[in-house]
Amino acid sequence: MAGGVTVCVLLVSVLAVGSSSSTDQLLPEDTAYEMITEYRDNYPPPNLPYAYDALEPFVNEATLKVHHQGHHRAYCTKMNAALKEWRKQDPESQLAKSSLYDIMKNLSGVPEPWRTAIRNNGGGFINHIFYFVTMRNKVYTAPMGELAKQVNATFGGYERFMEEFGEAARNLFGSGYVWLVEDEERNISIINTANQDSPISDGLYPLLVLDVWEHAYYLQHMNRRTNYIGKWWGVAHWGAVSRIQEWWRKVRGDEDEEDDEEEYDWEKEVPEEKMRRSMIGRKRFQRKRRRVEVGGKMRDKPRATRSCNSPLV
Repeated sequence: MAGGVTVCVLLVSVLAVGSSSSTDQLLPEDTAYEMITEYRDNYPPPNLPYAYDALEPFVNEATLKVHHQGHHRAYCTKMNAALKEWRKQDPESQLAKSSLYDIMKNLSGVPEPWRTAIRNNGGGFINHIFYFVTMRNKVYTAPMGELAKQVNATFGGYERFMEEFGEAARNLFGSGYVWLVEDEERNISIINTANQDSPISDGLYPLLVLDVWEHAYYLQHMNRRTNYIGKWWGVAHWGAVSRIQEWWRKVRGDEDEEDDEEEYDWEKEVPEEKMRRSMIGRKRFQRKRRRVEVGGKMRDKPRATRSCNSPLV
């Protein structure tokens, strides 16, 4: 095992530094998943929307470099090679000319010589995109708006959701992922997928994902998966999750009507240093935000003035 770790450390030393960004600026890399619904001759490995050290101390720089530039790039390269060969050998195939999303939805229609390679590497490419874009440091780590209501209705609250999601991650045998997904009827659920299988192939829409392959945490936590899961909650980016949910609904033509009510932009207006990650911190922070100055005195803010998009507590 020591030899394997040494190889990983050596790999880290030769990898380039990732892109950096502020947490409040939306970059093209934040929505890299949009490319999967497009036909492309060659899908590029997307850059990260943050620097490799930006998730410290929750996910360390060495782990993120190897994960992104080593594993993710390899899946991308092998997927593109399989797609290219399939399209070359079967130029009349309409499925081969489709988007990666359509191909992953219809894996049974992919000829056997390329099906396994596309399932494994196409899945690895897509799964990692959602994993990377739904992490960010110093953001409010709780569901907001409609997603908060869904979590409450489905799981009985955010704390209960965290318990069930964490349990699914701890109990997943071998390698794979734990997901929060939505179906066509807007029902959300927690599922596991093995290896690089994608929820898309089961007709589901991925919202949030935790990679529990050992390469996602071994350099930092060795075989202590529970430690990794606990740390990961500190960078779960619910703003990105809500953005992905809205995007999926547009993809399937299931958009909500425009709401004239002005939304309260928590991520823009609330200072990052006050975005506490413990449940106690979140509750204290919410109580502070509910008080306003009236006639020179601090009073509770009327609940009717608060948008339904306030974060879940």
